Amino acid sequence: MNDRLKKRNSLNFYKWTSLFFLSLALISSVMLIRQWREQKQQWLRNEREQIQQELEQQKHLISTIKLSQSPQVKKFFTDLLKTYAKKLANKQHLNLSQHPLNFGGFFLDEQISQGRSQMGLCAYQGKSSIITLNQLYLLNKFGQENYLATTPQLGKYYSLKINFAKMIKTCCHELAHYLQFVKQGKSSGPSDLKENNGKHDQELAKEHKELRKEIMAIIKNSEEHGELEKRWKEIN
Repeated sequence: MNDRLKKRNSLNFYKWTSLFFLSLALISSVMLIRQWREQKQQWLRNEREQIQQELEQQKHLISTIKLSQSPQVKKFFTDLLKTYAKKLANKQHLNLSQHPLNFGGFFLDEQISQGRSQMGLCAYQGKSSIITLNQLYLLNKFGQENYLATTPQLGKYYSLKINFAKMIKTCCHELAHYLQFVKQGKSSGPSDLKENNGKHDQELAKEHKELRKEIMAIIKNSEEHGELEKRWKEIN
């Protein structure tokens, strides 16, 4: 009798244990399916949002062509670049009259879709320098803080900052190049090292970094700093 009872209890134990683990497996499966569905729905939502952003961005990119020719926009950057170039030159005891600076407008970088981009350029032209900026910064006038850059053929999607702070940082970077052209007749920055173009000079790169920081500090501590972004937003 005891043996039968033990056998029955043993069978019941195995039966309930099996049911328990089967229930766990079913619950786990349901949870995994639910998680997969939620992830898929999120992916589809992200995909729709990305397509919408790309459509909006494309529409605004067309508008930046006209905006790039705006006298107000050109004056804003001309004043910005010349004002702070002069302020730093005064601190450095440099005479800019023999090497004037000009704002040359905007350019489009075709390498942006490949994950490589120039956001600003300062070209040395012998007796003068010219600074140009990436036209993507004008998307900021349409409320965009980031540029969605995609390379579908490579399966890459990334975002590039184009907000006001990043734009000012780029201006400082190019002004540092300009001041080096005035002082040294040549310049070198981190991009030369990154691109491995044979132009990298360690001492010039170090000076460029110091000049860039100094210009940024001058802008942040200037009386006009608070008005700069306001003036930028007011441009139509």
